[in-house]
Amino acid sequence: PYVRLGLTYDSRDQRTCPTKGIYADAFFTYTAAFGEQAAAGYNHLQFNFNFRHYVPVYRDRVTFAYRIGTQNNIAGKSPFYMNTYLNTLFIQRVMYEGLGGANSLRGIMRNRILANGFAYANVELRCKVAKFDIGRQHFYIGLAPFFDLGIITQPYEFNETDLQAAYNADTDDNKLPLDKYFAMKDGKLDTSKVYMPHMAAGLGLKVAMNENFVLSVDWAMALNKQDNAKWANFYIKMGYLF
Repeated sequence: PYVRLGLTYDSRDQRTCPTKGIYADAFFTYTAAFGEQAAAGYNHLQFNFNFRHYVPVYRDRVTFAYRIGTQNNIAGKSPFYMNTYLNTLFIQRVMYEGLGGANSLRGIMRNRILANGFAYANVELRCKVAKFDIGRQHFYIGLAPFFDLGIITQPYEFNETDLQAAYNADTDDNKLPLDKYFAMKDGKLDTSKVYMPHMAAGLGLKVAMNENFVLSVDWAMALNKQDNAKWANFYIKMGYLF
């Protein structure tokens, strides 16, 4: 169970596809633990800050939109299995996930950035390239080139001895080498890469009806080898990322 408390400011002209305005929120999340989890110090407090800005470039046809945010642990310990949660003040999607994937950093492997603290940014140039009506319904087709970035601010501390022991105890003949899961150097965890930025870029296609129903198809590719830059990713979902 958790308790969440925060403030929000919203001056957007609309929610689905804003063409101007600001949305910002700042909030705390206290997550309770019981029994052995409490003894391990897993009662913890996190702080989130999000800022979105929508800047009109040409009427309502072209909008420059960006989002920056951060989530950090400020008291207690966050267990690794809770680091897949990207906290939100208001529930927007049924799927929670850490940084990486369709709902946070497109092109980056899903849940790629799992840490006690992280920061992220998304930048889009939203262009409505065609508007038309079918019957009494209004439609538009849009294109949105974008750039996404994430970085760890508070790394999760691994016990390397326990990690090596667990890996060696795994008798699966098909298990991959340890360096496929973690950055390694001379047989040890390579902590020098912890703070490397994770970047991706791509293009989104939007088909909207009446401004509030948006079918989104995003194509994105990671820019770093560590994030599987050899592969492009397609995401089909509803609405804009932010």
